[in-house]
Amino acid sequence: MFEQMTERLAKRGRGGPLPGKRVAKPVPESPKDVLLAELEIENTRLQLEIERLQKTQKEHEQSVHRLQTLYRTVPVPYLLLDDKGNILDWNAATKELMEPKKQGLANMPLTYLVARGDIQILLDHLSRCKRRKNEQVVSELRIRGARGRGLVPMQILSVPVESNGRLLFQTALMD
Repeated sequence: MFEQMTERLAKRGRGGPLPGKRVAKPVPESPKDVLLAELEIENTRLQLEIERLQKTQKEHEQSVHRLQTLYRTVPVPYLLLDDKGNILDWNAATKELMEPKKQGLANMPLTYLVARGDIQILLDHLSRCKRRKNEQVVSELRIRGARGRGLVPMQILSVPVESNGRLLFQTALMD
């Protein structure tokens, strides 16, 4: 692209003579020609910048896709909770662990899946998450497991994060 522009400018008498050509005297440049040359240079610069930005965007989209795939397929149960402890998102390992019968996990309070005697532990955990922004909070409690597994002792690890002005908790369940 740059070579084409240089050649066009050279043909118009700017940028020096073409190889093998001799110019007896410089061609006077009108303000219009100068402006046109400057616009062509700026256009080329902008096209190169657009190409760079498109490449960066494509790399970013590929990275996001890899992270989404990892989140969905990792064998560790991961949840995204709102500040009240409602489940906003989950991965396949979470669904396999919990598997609620009639309804999905969307917007379900995590307290529904915690052993009755451990609900206060979860509420304290959420309260500590609200106070310790960007710090990991760890608690131990029992989750009602799927398919007759009964109560499963778990370690719950949460990291508070802000997303679009909302406080959310990225949470992993470890048995």
